[in-house]
Amino acid sequence: MPSPLYRLIALDIDGTILSHNRQASGRMNKVLLECEERGVHIVVATGRSLVSARSFTKNLSALSFVVSFQGALVTEPQTGVVLWRQLMKDEHVKEAMDYLDRKDFEVVAYVDDRIVVDNLTHWVKSYSERNGLEVQVGNIRDLERSPYRILLVGDEDQMLAVESDMQSEFGRRLYVTRSLPNFCEILNPDAGKERALSWLCKKNGLTQEEVISFGNGFNDIPMLEWSGLGVAMRDSDRLVIEASDDTAPIADKDGVASYLKNLLDQNIL
Repeated sequence: MPSPLYRLIALDIDGTILSHNRQASGRMNKVLLECEERGVHIVVATGRSLVSARSFTKNLSALSFVVSFQGALVTEPQTGVVLWRQLMKDEHVKEAMDYLDRKDFEVVAYVDDRIVVDNLTHWVKSYSERNGLEVQVGNIRDLERSPYRILLVGDEDQMLAVESDMQSEFGRRLYVTRSLPNFCEILNPDAGKERALSWLCKKNGLTQEEVISFGNGFNDIPMLEWSGLGVAMRDSDRLVIEASDDTAPIADKDGVASYLKNLLDQNIL
């Protein structure tokens, strides 16, 4: 059998491999195991925290690595051992908070397996319960440990505007992206799914041309553009589809599994 054309598969979680029932399917697991048997690395690449990512992918037995916190953390899937980490530095937090003093958003900092907020609102309580995260009320400017990211929550038009404004104001001093239409995230400028994948490729002797990635969100665009083959889900926003090389059926139709199975049948994987 010829060597696979693609040797690393990067999978976003929400809206990509998770359908409405909030778990990856048995068929998805079976297809990924077949990919693994052919020597392909399987990587989850998500904006979720590590705790949340592991809870939603626990039925996937073929994972090689977990990229979480929007590419700020790379870990081993079973042990949680940290392989690569890009925390926000003090100057990143200060610049972000100085900017946010002029705004009125829900602001959440992610520190280890907990979130830190200035005020415990109904939204924060609901969000933390859904994602299994401990909540600490405190001053984000005075965190005792560096955060993985700062999350802003507002309506879609606000987040679109603040993403554009912050990218213009800070350039490469901060990594700013929208994960959901009403979420804007601020990270270390060396974070990002594509940068974490680039590090993994170097660690494992792979090239970016050997990477196939799947995603559906605005935050997936850099990863999809960077990968040798970037595949958007067909219900993605137009901007995501335009940034991709191809599309796959939607998550509720197990689109990633179908797409990969077709590549396996052609011996491309």
